[in-house]
Amino acid sequence: MEKRIGPYAGITGITTLGELVHCNNTFFEATKNIHKMLKGESGLKFMAGILVSSKTLSGGTNKYPNRYPPIARVPEICSLNMSHLLRTIHYNTDDASTIDEQVDHVMGLAPKNVDAIQLNIRWVSPVKLQRVKRKYPDLRVILQIGAGALTEVTEPEDIYVGSALRAYDGVVDDFLIDPSGGKGDPLDVWRAFACLADRDIPPSMRAGAAGGRNADNVRELKGLMRRYGAIVNMDAEGRLRTPRVGDEGDLLDLKEADRFIIACVELADEVFCEAVARTTN
Repeated sequence: MEKRIGPYAGITGITTLGELVHCNNTFFEATKNIHKMLKGESGLKFMAGILVSSKTLSGGTNKYPNRYPPIARVPEICSLNMSHLLRTIHYNTDDASTIDEQVDHVMGLAPKNVDAIQLNIRWVSPVKLQRVKRKYPDLRVILQIGAGALTEVTEPEDIYVGSALRAYDGVVDDFLIDPSGGKGDPLDVWRAFACLADRDIPPSMRAGAAGGRNADNVRELKGLMRRYGAIVNMDAEGRLRTPRVGDEGDLLDLKEADRFIIACVELADEVFCEAVARTTN
């Protein structure tokens, strides 16, 4: 069943306004001819992922310096405002005990220009997220379920993501199965489906899957979407970057970004149109 909020196709690791404008233009052109119901407020969005850590938030440098922009640049990156754009801070910290206060700091960077925050934190306190949601009711909250988080909800013959997510009902809008964490490691698509198929997942949450995605393999998610019964959020990072040598390279490859965006839009439209056809026949 489709959720109230629309799905997104996203790129994480955008570090300049120029990169965002380029990717946004590609998305805009790619969506001109998609199904009309995939457009509008609850339609497909382009998720522009901007990486921020507790270290960069305080003015430091991350170990991936070409993926995390200097914190002073974040307001400029977020200044582009389009109805189909989901400007998203991807935030990680080594100390989640004050996550509500840290989110306040993040939101202070561009108070009117941040649409969503993805928390790359292992099972962050739902109580503290309730405080975040009360203060920022329009902020779309995405919970990353990474490799470490998955180990805590996996048994030899069962994956109980849903029971864990029930604690976040009403405060988390999307969850992302992402064991790669930006490293480009391939996603086990059928293990991801086992996670998404959990009937205990709150129906208000929209699901997503990431891990080693690029234009050449994003269509592997089609079977997952058809079995799940909805378009899942798509996100890519590691495989859209140039080779890294020391502190050099590891830049967003705009040609690969374009190819990924176009492939995601085509896949979402295809899955959606097939679903419409099944319901009308």
